[in-house]
Amino acid sequence: MSGMPDELDDEKIAELKEVFAMHDPEGQGMVKSGELGEMLQKLGLELFPEEVEDITFDIDKNAEGVFDYAEFEAIYVKVTKPQTEDDVLQAFKFFDKEKLGFIWAEDLKNILMTIGDKMTEKEADELIKAADMNYDGKIDYMNFVGLMASELSS
Repeated sequence: MSGMPDELDDEKIAELKEVFAMHDPEGQGMVKSGELGEMLQKLGLELFPEEVEDITFDIDKNAEGVFDYAEFEAIYVKVTKPQTEDDVLQAFKFFDKEKLGFIWAEDLKNILMTIGDKMTEKEADELIKAADMNYDGKIDYMNFVGLMASELSS
């Protein structure tokens, strides 16, 4: 492995192939798109059903309802790569269901403690304290994205 974040080591590739094979018992080289969420969960990734649907829609352009191992590996790389500022903004917008430009601090805390690289309650509280600049319980997009960008670059 050359240290590139988009490359997987042999151990991870073996794990991906094992999970893929469990969902492809006849060895046809294809798995139903509906099984993607469960497969990612077996790899320790917890995504919201809506996120899995978005990924499925992206990979299943011809609406076949299946994907092959190469697509599965590409999905894994995509969902585990380090986040960019734009990724943070897109995720934030995803959780701002009412399109208000902010999410409630309590909602963000729940998200931080239950999704992806789960934070402890203390870590989540510290991040929210830094992001809630006027202490109104609302986390503004731009404040949060700026804060996360500085975290991501450090």
